[in-house]
Amino acid sequence: MLQMENYKWKTEHSKILSNYNLSKYYQHGEILWKLHDKSVETIEFLQSGFTGICTFKKILRYLQNWKGTCIQNELTNVNQFLFTVTYSNFTVIKSLPLFNNTFTMKQICQSNICLPVRTHYCLKSFSACNRTNISSISGFCMNSICINIVKGLKYVIGHNGSAGINTIDAYFNIGNASHAFYQYFEIEYNWIDSNDTKVFIRSGNPGYVMGKPIIVGVSHANKSDNIFFNRTDGFLTLPLAEKNGECDRINRHIIVFGEDIRLTCSVKLFIKNFTTISCAELQNLTMSLLLKDSFLNISQHYSSYVSKLGNFSSKNAIDWLRVVFDRIPRNIVTAHTIGKRILCSGLVTSMHLNILYSMLSKPKTLTNYKILGVGIAFSKEEDVSWTKCALKNCTDVLHVNIISYVNFHDVSKPSKYYFAGGPNLDITLPYDFFYPFLNDSRIIEIPNISIFLITYVLWILYMYLI
Repeated sequence: MLQMENYKWKTEHSKILSNYNLSKYYQHGEILWKLHDKSVETIEFLQSGFTGICTFKKILRYLQNWKGTCIQNELTNVNQFLFTVTYSNFTVIKSLPLFNNTFTMKQICQSNICLPVRTHYCLKSFSACNRTNISSISGFCMNSICINIVKGLKYVIGHNGSAGINTIDAYFNIGNASHAFYQYFEIEYNWIDSNDTKVFIRSGNPGYVMGKPIIVGVSHANKSDNIFFNRTDGFLTLPLAEKNGECDRINRHIIVFGEDIRLTCSVKLFIKNFTTISCAELQNLTMSLLLKDSFLNISQHYSSYVSKLGNFSSKNAIDWLRVVFDRIPRNIVTAHTIGKRILCSGLVTSMHLNILYSMLSKPKTLTNYKILGVGIAFSKEEDVSWTKCALKNCTDVLHVNIISYVNFHDVSKPSKYYFAGGPNLDITLPYDFFYPFLNDSRIIEIPNISIFLITYVLWILYMYLI
């Protein structure tokens, strides 16, 4: 009788998919997966270690924007992270449930489920890029000199929330290197088919998270009690310096939660005829740069607010916190001409922003914060002078430095520990239990009798407990 043997084997499909839940859709903070060389792997960037060198790896997670740099000092062909093929020669899994349903025994994934990386070649900046097949640009290293290597990389992922990923674009900054350099990485998520004016990124839910912007709003007096929020200009900002040190009149630094910072920039005002109006104009310019007109109106026609939590739900003041000013600087400045110098007195050129916050007690699985108070203190008025121009019909230059400070103060109540006390033993004894020893407590003054009484009482308690 011929016996037939039944052979069994495990498919690679079940082996490579055992580390994650195939029935679960992508959610915020979950790992992104790619299909590379018939295996499912995480998508990773490099990040700096303890010395700043590219020694650690950053696993990319869904809907979490990230950027970072690290030092590349291994300029050899063995270092795969220098070349474009490492960051583009794979497909990104759009959705795990869809991937599970369409992945065949031959490990062939449909192109609408496993999305190819669309590559772009960028010249020095991510704002100047061309759509191209990056595989045509081959890089190599020889004698610690590398040609056409990745000096910067940015992933832009288009998504539709829980429905998953729709597109992935890789923007490569390609260049040459003959010594160690900083390699830049960034990932950015964008909603597909959405109007940018309607999209607004919250700063945490339910409370703020570290590194997210502070949300601001205003309340117009004599109109309503509602807080108005401007999506295109809804973050707390500070004046930012350009490369030449002057204050940028358009772009500003966005204050992020938990970041203590000091910023300095300069402002110049060109005056043909120096008068008191010139000093008042300089003061108005400095104040508009310190706090934008939409945030502070000197005439107090409206009040400024910040959102208590990173995700406000209404225009009602219960979700907002009013900004407190130590004073409203009055535009009372005077001008003086003293010899060859001109002077403005009573100028305010700096401010200090203090933010009080505490950690939310719930949920305990998240680290979120609530803002409890915001205060702005302006510097004391000071006198600033400049050298007056000597030529006829010349232009005087009024130049001042603007300084901004931000400090966050954690006022969370510390956890209190309560310890249970020792067991209590309540014993009721007859009134004459200690007779004749304690007929009158004032009579007993001999130490030997006291020791005897204590020993006797302890013995009685011991016998009682037994």
